[in-house]
Amino acid sequence: MSGVGDGFRAHAAALVERELSRRGSAFAALPPERRAVVEALALRAVEKIAEGVLEHARRDAAVASALASIYGTGGAFRSGPFVESALGAAD
Repeated sequence: MSGVGDGFRAHAAALVERELSRRGSAFAALPPERRAVVEALALRAVEKIAEGVLEHARRDAAVASALASIYGTGGAFRSGPFVESALGAAD
């Protein structure tokens, strides 16, 4: 599952970056040194969550299959209408 795992981790990190860069967020109002701390903590939290999901996928074929259907065997994120609508709703 390394290709899928790599793609999942990269996608999770990209979502953190996207959310932290949103205009009008409380994050944007922080001084630069605080932003660096918050960004590091957010990335660390998301990495731990991603590892938890991947660990669960190792034990649950349905979760592994779901991740493979999104990230494929090469680990590239394949967006679909459901994923896009979920991401768009966050804006």
